[in-house]
Amino acid sequence: MMTAYTDAVSRAAWIASQDTIAALNPTTVVAGHKRVGATDTPDTIEQSRRYLRDFTRIVEQEETVERIFAAMMELHGDRDNPWVLWYCAEQAAAKRG
Repeated sequence: MMTAYTDAVSRAAWIASQDTIAALNPTTVVAGHKRVGATDTPDTIEQSRRYLRDFTRIVEQEETVERIFAAMMELHGDRDNPWVLWYCAEQAAAKRG
C-alpha cells in the first residue's frame, strides 16, 4: 500500500473509510493494485486495515528506515512490493524529523 504520502491521522481516516465499506457487507472487493491471482473477497478489507495499523505502529516503534522495512516485510512480505515499502518507510522516517 502506498503509505508514503500519509501520516498516522490520514491512515486512521483511510481505515475509517474501509470500515464504511465493510459495513456495506460486500461480497466482492477488488483492490486497486493487487498480485495476479489474488482473490476479490471481503477479507481484503481487513487485510488492508491490518497493514495500515501495523505500519503506523511500526513507524512509531522503529528508529530507522531499515528497521521499519524489515518489520513490515516480516509481517506483510507476501503482500508487499519491496521497493514501494522501502520508499514508504523512507518517507515515514523523514516525517518524524
